[in-house]
Amino acid sequence: EDTQGVGELVSSVASRFRNMVKQKRSSWKRIETDDVEAGQKEDQVRRHLSGKAGDALFVEDTHGSTAGLSRSVRKRMRLLKEKPAARKLPDHVLRRMERERLRMERRERQNRNKQLSAEDGPVDLWGSSTLTAPAPSRPSVHPNERIKDRVRRRHEPFRPTVVAPVPAVPLPHPGQSYNPHEPHRQSAVFTAAALVMAQDDRREMVERSLKPLTASLMDVLPEETVNQMDDNDKIRAYQLLQEGQDASAVSAWFEGQLMRKRVKKEGGDGQDNDDDDDDDAADEDQDEDETPGADALKTAKQTKLGEKKTRTQRNREARRKAQDQQLQAKLELKKRRRDFEQIKSHLESLKALQEQRAARRQYRELLKHEAEEAQKRGEAAAAKRLGRHVYREAPPDVVLSEDVRGSLRSAKVSGSAIADRAQSIYRRGLLEAPPKGRQHYSRKVRKTLKHKENPLIRRYQPALF
Repeated sequence: EDTQGVGELVSSVASRFRNMVKQKRSSWKRIETDDVEAGQKEDQVRRHLSGKAGDALFVEDTHGSTAGLSRSVRKRMRLLKEKPAARKLPDHVLRRMERERLRMERRERQNRNKQLSAEDGPVDLWGSSTLTAPAPSRPSVHPNERIKDRVRRRHEPFRPTVVAPVPAVPLPHPGQSYNPHEPHRQSAVFTAAALVMAQDDRREMVERSLKPLTASLMDVLPEETVNQMDDNDKIRAYQLLQEGQDASAVSAWFEGQLMRKRVKKEGGDGQDNDDDDDDDAADEDQDEDETPGADALKTAKQTKLGEKKTRTQRNREARRKAQDQQLQAKLELKKRRRDFEQIKSHLESLKALQEQRAARRQYRELLKHEAEEAQKRGEAAAAKRLGRHVYREAPPDVVLSEDVRGSLRSAKVSGSAIADRAQSIYRRGLLEAPPKGRQHYSRKVRKTLKHKENPLIRRYQPALF
């Protein structure tokens, strides 16, 4: 009975629990979650905004500025500004309308300025409607911007100015007097001789630069011998000198060349020449037979071009190629080590070169200062030139010992006022100096044009001879 009572109690409790669960589940189905989700989203936004400052939440409008916007927003705004989505009129119509509007405004402004300039008194504000006061000038957006920065600069023409401190009338040398003292006369003679020698040295230097091979041969050989040589003889003579032969040996060789040319020109016995040719051919054949490796060369010539190489030949060539590569690598390594060892000497040479350049620069500055002082004293012409021709100072007119006169009445009249004025203008650099030797210059120009017309002469011009 007790067991039966316990079982009934358990079954009643279980049925009551099942009924309670069913009631709760039915109540769960009737619950609405919209308010809960809205509250959660609001809490999430509140937590997200609570950690940011005011600059991140708000953007200050600065009249079109994009300082507080992101890069993507700025890019989108720039694209919309450059290429708007839609326009009412095409581009060419808008441009034409803009030009017409500017033209009308310009015409109205000109008319207003003319009317204002015609009036003598102040502007009548209550008068005609066409006459209005000038509009106030609008301040620039950028106060630091200047008007002349926007004006297009024009190319100014070249206007030569007198920059050389050369006097218009240089004082003559004391030795140029009609009755100079002997020391002064000798000083003037030496000055003129120095100028003439400098001109000769300059001319010789130009000739040597134009014909270096001929000039180097004239330093060793007589001038007559060099003048008789043609281009091939000059090259061969220069090679003999470079090999170590003296001038006498080169002269003897050239005399033999002249003799052979003379005999060839006059004509000789044809039989003897044929015999000599046969003997020379036999000697060449004998020399070829005596040369080492002649048999191998003949064997190589006799082989066919399309013959296949054997494995032994290919292995031999591969070994030779490997040996050549190893030898080349060793030579490069040796050269690199030698270069590393010579770094100290290279640094010393660079230091010496820098010192030499510094001394040369100082010497050039000293020469420049002396030239400026000479120009101020009137002893030299202006260093700067106009055009392609350089003004060369003429040697001073000196009085020789046999031309010295005791009085001014018996002195010879020389010079011209017009020539002196022209030389003064050229000396100061006011006008371009005339070319020296007009006939020689014209011949040179014609020769240059002739060379330009002929492509063969222009290509194979013997510049060294």
